[in-house]
Amino acid sequence: LPALTAAAQERGFQVLVETHTRAEVEAAVEAGADVIGINNRDLAALEVDLGTFERVAPAVPSDATLIAESGIGTRADVERMRGAGADGLLVGSAIMDGDVTQNTRRLTGATEPTS
Repeated sequence: LPALTAAAQERGFQVLVETHTRAEVEAAVEAGADVIGINNRDLAALEVDLGTFERVAPAVPSDATLIAESGIGTRADVERMRGAGADGLLVGSAIMDGDVTQNTRRLTGATEPTS
């Protein structure tokens, strides 16, 4: 991981390393990752638990950019992840399934534009 991180950074990329455990966060930090993602989806069982982010996030240094990944489907989920320290969110199906504009507004709390 350190060699891949360095190679990407030498080419001008910022590196996001996806993690699921505190040990993986430690490895990502030691490798010099610019952004740490914590995936709420257990890729082996394909189960989502927002508590994963809440348990693992405290292991991320405060100066790192932290992304909560997967399982964010409601405005309450957004607020929960932000409250647990997320700088950003990776959201997929919660926006893409159905009306993208309406789903985005629902997640962000945005209202309809006025004329």
